Amino acid sequence: MKICFTKHAKDRLINRTGLSIKDFEKIYDDEKIVPVGKEGSSNRYHELFYSKPMHQCFISIRDNKNSEIITILPIDYHQNIAWDISLNAQEMAKDLFNDEKIFFINEVKAEHNKTPSKFRVVAFDSFNLKRKNISTFSCEDFSYDIDLFLSNHSLKEVVKDFIKENDKNLFTEIEIMFGKKRKNTRLVPTMNFLND
Repeated sequence: MKICFTKHAKDRLINRTGLSIKDFEKIYDDEKIVPVGKEGSSNRYHELFYSKPMHQCFISIRDNKNSEIITILPIDYHQNIAWDISLNAQEMAKDLFNDEKIFFINEVKAEHNKTPSKFRVVAFDSFNLKRKNISTFSCEDFSYDIDLFLSNHSLKEVVKDFIKENDKNLFTEIEIMFGKKRKNTRLVPTMNFLND
């Protein structure tokens, strides 16, 4: 399968997997991927692959309409914010990579129809220790990737509009809350959204 990449996906591939773009394209050309799910009603497919340099599996999220790789996620990150990846599936991806015989691969891509998680955007008043909701966005729209979400123009505009209506010196940080666990909160200085 011929694939292409978003800039975000290229950055994540290099930073996370230790694979070159050429090596990753070969994994897709040789069909050494294990389909592990499809995002609700979207065209985004989650596919498991093995990285020999890192000795572990990762998830690529691919837009089925144009075969564009949107992002690359580590297994634990994917399991925290999307759904679990079984050890059997990870072994299968490793065996495929190593050309070991696979007797059964379920080609049917399961749809995960649970209520999509939300990225919740909250302004944090560090002086009075208060929080004020700004907005929510669907995690599914950003392939469950917080870094992809943080680079989104719509998020930046929402934060800028909020700050225009409020005291920018009071709300010094923006919290992005996502996933099921509180540890998945990302704190970002408000100025990061205003500098663009």
